[in-house]
Amino acid sequence: MRAFLCHRHDHSDYVIEVAKYLRLCLDEGVFYYEERAADNFVRQLNEELGRCNVMIVFAEAQLTPWQEEEVTSAIAIGGKKIILCAFVEIKDLPQELNLLKTKPIIKSHSLTPRKTAKEITRLLGIPFLDVGLPSNPHIFSYEKDIID
Repeated sequence: MRAFLCHRHDHSDYVIEVAKYLRLCLDEGVFYYEERAADNFVRQLNEELGRCNVMIVFAEAQLTPWQEEEVTSAIAIGGKKIILCAFVEIKDLPQELNLLKTKPIIKSHSLTPRKTAKEITRLLGIPFLDVGLPSNPHIFSYEKDIID
């Protein structure tokens, strides 16, 4: 299983911490892309989404234009499990997230990164591991080095 983490730049520190736990649990790794080159971002996004089984959307009261593009692409591609991690109360999510409100929702605003990762793995039906090597120790290629 490979996950795509969709997030706002100001949530990067939190998402990196969640990704550290998830990389231990997912057999094919985590796609985390911080730097976005506008000229080829959509193409690259669609290629990566095509490789991922799940998209995890870290959302606040408003999606950024990049997040909107990512979510729209994931829905268009289809066949992806989408999990919403909300940093605000569910009632405060923007209207454009109405479709996502039908997906599994984690109330991340009250959780540590470890607890968020644990809840994600529960929703995915995979064991949560928080120590040791990744479930596939040969997977160490990430778009961003999230291992300190």
